[in-house]
Amino acid sequence: MPPKRPRPKNPAKKSAAGGSRPQQKRGKGGPRSDWRLHLLLLASALVIIALVWLARREERLPPQPVPSPAVSRVDQAAAAREQIEAFLAAAAVPAGAITREPADLPRHYQVRHRSPSAAAVEQLRQRLRQQKPPLVLLTPEDGVLTVGDAKGTTVLTIQYLPAPAPPKAEVPPPARVGTVAIIVDDLGRGTRSARQLLTIKQSLTFAILPIEAQAAEVARMAHAAGHEVMLHVPMEPQGFPVVDPGDDALLVNLPPAELHARLHALLSGVPHVAGINNHMGSRFTEDERSMAVVMAVLRERGLYFVDSLTSGHSVGTAAARQAGVPSLRRDVFLDNVAEVAAIAREIRRLAAKAARNGSAVGICHPYPETIAALRQELPVLARQGVKFVPVSAVLKASGGGR
Repeated sequence: MPPKRPRPKNPAKKSAAGGSRPQQKRGKGGPRSDWRLHLLLLASALVIIALVWLARREERLPPQPVPSPAVSRVDQAAAAREQIEAFLAAAAVPAGAITREPADLPRHYQVRHRSPSAAAVEQLRQRLRQQKPPLVLLTPEDGVLTVGDAKGTTVLTIQYLPAPAPPKAEVPPPARVGTVAIIVDDLGRGTRSARQLLTIKQSLTFAILPIEAQAAEVARMAHAAGHEVMLHVPMEPQGFPVVDPGDDALLVNLPPAELHARLHALLSGVPHVAGINNHMGSRFTEDERSMAVVMAVLRERGLYFVDSLTSGHSVGTAAARQAGVPSLRRDVFLDNVAEVAAIAREIRRLAAKAARNGSAVGICHPYPETIAALRQELPVLARQGVKFVPVSAVLKASGGGR
């Protein structure tokens, strides 16, 4: 029997060193999944690169400008100038009557022209309110209009000055003469100007600010020299508190008892007072309730009232008539322009008005130019027959008020 041949081994079970490599099964984790993973990684890398590129590009963009408060103020000033120019054009103010300072971007206008009507001022106020952001127009204070922003910061001002007289034209002496009372406001800050006024040998009425250090001394000096003394009572203006009338001023929001006590205290600090007029007060003199309290004090103390007319809507003389208090209204501000020649013209205009109406009341301030003009004009007018008298004499001649 032939010997058995050995059975050949299964080739699939040969080792890697001794034969062919065994076949591998293709499953889920094999080569087909590798290319998907690589594709996913490549896509992620591209996304990251794109994000980095965009971030760097955004960093290179110029920063967007943020409007600053200064830019806003400039815009408001431009809007205010536009409205004021339109306002002056509508009033037919000649170009030569307007001075702009500075000329290119004016913050202050001087207008030598008649003052605007109350209706025109109110229309301007409404137009300014409609600006974005809104602008505020304060009530005229001694011929000055002030435009401010919502915070009370002044944007620009307009000052109305008396129109200049024609060249070489002088105000002629009055054909007939009248009685003139001249009130000098804002005294009491020192004695120098008071002493200079005392050298003028015509009657003046000294209106003394009660809150000033030399108020009582100036009142005694004036009284001893035969001049009448008034109290120049600080009252609330339209621009309050930006426009400050000073400590212990009369304010519309004070209760009547406080107003009553405050006015009594102011009067008690200055001797020889015959009456009062208002310092500022464009807001206070428009308020009927507040003025009624003032008139009650004046009636109680036997004093008169002169309305300085810092507001065209003042109820001062009407409240005085209702309370039975003697009262007058200012006719002319003599020194809106602090120049000797201009003040001299206003003094002569005051005398001419007194000649027409029988009497007139002027108000001025102790400026050096005013004192010089008074020294120059009053003796001349007195020689022409003009009578310079205290305020109380005008009141007496007019029967207690006008």
